[in-house]
Amino acid sequence: MIAWIGLIAFIILMIGLGTLAMRRTMTREEFFTGGWRLSPYLFACSLAAASASGWAYIGAPGVGYSYGVIELLSTPIAWIPGIFLVVYFAVPYYKSWIAKYKATSIGDLIGYTHGDSNALRALVAALIFIMYMMFVTAQFKAAGAILSRMLGIPTLFAILVFMIITIIYVTQGGLRAVMYTDVVSIVWMIAACFLCIYIIFAAVGGFGPLFERAAAIDPELVYPTTGVPYASTVPWTFVAIVIAYTAFQFAPSFSQKYISVAEMPATRRATVATIVSLLTLLTSFPVLVGLTARVVLPGLADPDTALPEMFSRYLPEALMVFGSLGIVNAIISSVDSYLIASCANFETALKPVWEKYKVSDRTRFWVSRLLVIILALCSLTWVITRPPELLAYLAIIGSTGLAAVLTGPLFLRLFWKEGGTRNGALISIIVTYIIYIYLEYIYIFNWIENAVIGMAISVVLYVGISKLEKAGAKGKK
Repeated sequence: MIAWIGLIAFIILMIGLGTLAMRRTMTREEFFTGGWRLSPYLFACSLAAASASGWAYIGAPGVGYSYGVIELLSTPIAWIPGIFLVVYFAVPYYKSWIAKYKATSIGDLIGYTHGDSNALRALVAALIFIMYMMFVTAQFKAAGAILSRMLGIPTLFAILVFMIITIIYVTQGGLRAVMYTDVVSIVWMIAACFLCIYIIFAAVGGFGPLFERAAAIDPELVYPTTGVPYASTVPWTFVAIVIAYTAFQFAPSFSQKYISVAEMPATRRATVATIVSLLTLLTSFPVLVGLTARVVLPGLADPDTALPEMFSRYLPEALMVFGSLGIVNAIISSVDSYLIASCANFETALKPVWEKYKVSDRTRFWVSRLLVIILALCSLTWVITRPPELLAYLAIIGSTGLAAVLTGPLFLRLFWKEGGTRNGALISIIVTYIIYIYLEYIYIFNWIENAVIGMAISVVLYVGISKLEKAGAKGKK
């Protein structure tokens, strides 16, 4: 009964925030960008919430359970250098391009900055749609597992509940609704931090006893000598994760927010970056709960259930429901961003169609809402037909992989004044995507190293082909 009451209250809250956002969302531009003037502090909360996502409460505790404190180099710490680079240095470049082109998606921006290329818009939209469908599929599965456990209902029904909630508020208020609900997610993140601390003390007596008991099981859990599961050594793990996560923060789901935030002076950008960094550090505590689960629940069959298991064992029922809904909310905070980014890029890729048939902005606005539903239904199909063991790979390919593929034409283009060519962008995206997927398939390197390799390939191809093409054109003259 407590679980159902909590779920109903959660649904009312999400839809209520969607309704509030809908009152300020009257056009397609407002649906996808909030009119390019969203509050910097709302942006800070949204960026931190989307950064944490379901990984912070499902995947990261699972890695903490299996491998120990090496996971602290990942989500909590490695985000921070990238956060400052993006918020303090890159966002002003985004805003300068947006002021010039009034783009409503990253694909639109890449298209404009490479000769107003519709081919690039279409290619970027197709990749984002496919790869984000993979990520959303994995997140649907994770949310369904949490809700089914909390409510005692079939997983598929739980996934449908989660999907319907997300679709309703996203189609209501677009990006503004996404950011409003992300503020709720931040409140839950802060509360979850205290719940995690309570669990650690209740289960093992505090942080000191936790590290002592974990080291007694396996010293590698507390004093890692390798970077497993991310890389071969600890220093290389940190470097590789910082590079990969910096690229990840240029992913379309985040970049959609960069183009939408209002102009910020340097001091405010520094403040926003600091806020996001401090909030991101809160995700350290779920990792330590995962390590705690390794101490008190050594035979756990699925490490990814470490945090939900600890919630159910050490929290009163009301707090367990609250914590579980917090995990669901964290998952929503990434799913909704991916839905908006995917649909924004797909809608702008149809630019030739809109122009040819003189489609009104109002019609495009309603098509945008329909695209949200279509993508969600596509992901639901994957949930039903694909085996669970593929979902971790789908999440990786659909997030970090996409960021690596776009490193050249998006990240480097921001800072490269003269810019690359249309063909340089097209070829770098296509070839990098093929190589990245192949690397993930053969799995010689781990996913962090594959992301770094993908970034390097993207930059080399984008710069190399663009310079060769420019040199050829200059020679002909």
